[in-house]
Amino acid sequence: MISIVFPVYNGSKILKENIDLLINYLKKNSINDYEIIIVNDGSTDSTFSITKTIINKKIKLIGYTKNIGKGYALKYSSEFIKGKNIIFMDLDLPTQIDLKIIKQIIKDLKNYDIVIGTRYLSKSDITRKKTRAFLSKLYRLSLLILFPKLNISDTDFGLKGFKTVAFKKLNQEIRDNRWSWDLEMLILARKNKLRINEIPVNWKELGDSTFGNFKGPIEQLISTIKIKLEY
Repeated sequence: MISIVFPVYNGSKILKENIDLLINYLKKNSINDYEIIIVNDGSTDSTFSITKTIINKKIKLIGYTKNIGKGYALKYSSEFIKGKNIIFMDLDLPTQIDLKIIKQIIKDLKNYDIVIGTRYLSKSDITRKKTRAFLSKLYRLSLLILFPKLNISDTDFGLKGFKTVAFKKLNQEIRDNRWSWDLEMLILARKNKLRINEIPVNWKELGDSTFGNFKGPIEQLISTIKIKLEY
């Protein structure tokens, strides 16, 4: 079984459409042994009520009332996962990526502990807003300076696959509850000598993100510096 986890905060406008797109893709590609876990990270919109209308044997709703952050949502999901492998995905991605990458992640998890969808490989095809692209370049430059041995081209794209054993083990050690969960996870994965593979993704950025244009990146930069001091 593959477990697909969506950490969600105020995603009511796109939740049903994107879950439907994912389910249709899985059906068309004969991926039948799966579960979808929606983690409601203290949403204040109608995320909870909308999710309640689509839950079934394959779609689970878990969560809590106070918004804590993506990192905490992923850690929280660990105890509910039943699949041998897990893919976590940002809620907006089904409309923004070529979903065939899911089959590649499942295939690669036979040989790797972690498989990362990556925007910055030569075969990746991405389209995004200039402001976000500029902030991303600055952030990746800061990572090269702060963590020169990490050797990961894209730490933060919201599409990653794991062997569930590795996912649960790493979550026991990760301290960050918000945007830098990915970075801390990868640092710990390198420390534990886990096998990591990066694969190209076709991605077109659409609409707004809960990450925000400036608040999210500033929070992430502060937490990145904290992680550098800790590791």
